[in-house]
Amino acid sequence: MSNIWIKKLSTLGVLATFQLLAACGGSSGSGSGAVSPAEPGEGSGHRAAPVGESNASTGTFSVTSSSPSRDSTNRALDSVVRILFNQPLIDSTVVSQHVSLSRNGVATVTALQYDNTEHAITLIPAAALAPDTLYTVSLSAGLMAENGESMKSQNWTFRTAGNVGSTSQATIDSCMSDTDLEMLDAVNRVRAVTRSCGSTNYNAVPALSWNCQLDTAANRHARDMVNHDFFSHTGSDGSSMGGRISAAGYNWSAAAENIAAGQSSVTAVMNGWLASDGHCRNIMSSSTTQLGAALAIADPGTTAYGRYWVQNFARPQN
Repeated sequence: MSNIWIKKLSTLGVLATFQLLAACGGSSGSGSGAVSPAEPGEGSGHRAAPVGESNASTGTFSVTSSSPSRDSTNRALDSVVRILFNQPLIDSTVVSQHVSLSRNGVATVTALQYDNTEHAITLIPAAALAPDTLYTVSLSAGLMAENGESMKSQNWTFRTAGNVGSTSQATIDSCMSDTDLEMLDAVNRVRAVTRSCGSTNYNAVPALSWNCQLDTAANRHARDMVNHDFFSHTGSDGSSMGGRISAAGYNWSAAAENIAAGQSSVTAVMNGWLASDGHCRNIMSSSTTQLGAALAIADPGTTAYGRYWVQNFARPQN
């Protein structure tokens, strides 16, 4: 049996799709049930995100830092707000009337926690934050220090990333470029609605999260195609999609890959993939839960297509 291989040449560029889904038997196969055993690799892990930049206010009773920091962008949708003060607070004043999170003037439902040891207030949203949305953190004069001083009324804003699913802030900070954020947002917006991929109808499926190891595998293959001027799922060294993902340290139970070449933007390459049944099925599949993607750009005149795109979808082993 052979693995799926779809190659499509159009004015938008070149597209190809490849899919390996784990199942018993350990052999390769075709269609959405194609099978291949996962190769061993290390588990995924991410470094911790920084707490935030110092943001001290003037005066005796003040904010010393906040996370997300003032005017920050591309914040994870699971972000909590943490505010540190230079003095202990009166517990009874730590209420939603005096410290709040809102968007477009409407309060966001949060749970308030106060740590007297660290003089820190944490606001924990009851649900994921909305994508690409400006949020406002507000403090009022009703918030008081134990010495009786009132907080100077103030507010600041931060903006969330696009539809990045459950992607952590550590992942965003460590391995996601602006193009990566745009790609993940585009994929998740597609997955959020029902869609037909050829004759196959798909219901909306959960958002994918970004994985730095899949990002590494995608970047290596995209750069390989640029460096050796070829277009294939097989690397210049004979590597397979599954082998590259495992070599990046990802233990996978299901995996799929889309590649494309020549398209000038995320919008253009996504339109091309969605117009192709096999690529569309990979994007809409509920068998995978994480994504890593890459764009490699060649020096002018050195390759056939100039721009090479890779999407690696996968589900980790339990």
